[in-house]
Amino acid sequence: MRKRYINIENKEEIEKLIRLKRSSKSRQERIRSGAIILSNEGVQIKDIAKKYNTTWRTIFSWFNGWEENGFKSLSRKQGGGRKAILNTAIHKEVVLKHIEENPHKPKKAYALATKELDVEISYKTFKYFLKKL
Repeated sequence: MRKRYINIENKEEIEKLIRLKRSSKSRQERIRSGAIILSNEGVQIKDIAKKYNTTWRTIFSWFNGWEENGFKSLSRKQGGGRKAILNTAIHKEVVLKHIEENPHKPKKAYALATKELDVEISYKTFKYFLKKL
């Protein structure tokens, strides 16, 4: 494995990284800033990876992000995670209609709604959607 270190000359950046590591609300920002601080202190990538229970490739990607975008790379990108299957007003309207018609038979409402909407979702997802309503 190649040796690679982040070298930060600016003391203000180092202080800001230390503040982020200590007090950021985001766990990801605390971990990434800690990894960059350790690298700046000369700690090897394999040791950083072991400390944060991740792979050396992940550490390399954090370092690449730091070199390209600086502090912006420490936070989580927007839009992650799976997108909702039932998310439109039409979905809401159809589900509510079938629940009102079958208030004591949620499985029947589930079957009718999924058939009408032509979507494949689990009953658990359907219940979660109802809970959010």
